Amino acid sequence: MSRPDTDDMEELVAYADWAMASQVYNATARVLSQARPGEGEPVTVTIDNRVPTRP
Repeated sequence: MSRPDTDDMEELVAYADWAMASQVYNATARVLSQARPGEGEPVTVTIDNRVPTRP
């Protein structure tokens, strides 16, 4: 999806939804690509997109 070139609020909301869903999908895919089949600890996906604090 390309960034909307408009002031249309619905389109901007749809773009924001797509961007957040994309981040969740990519973070989950990164974690699951390292998971191994079989028994073991549950897989935990942590998504923290906060801006780092300045020192």
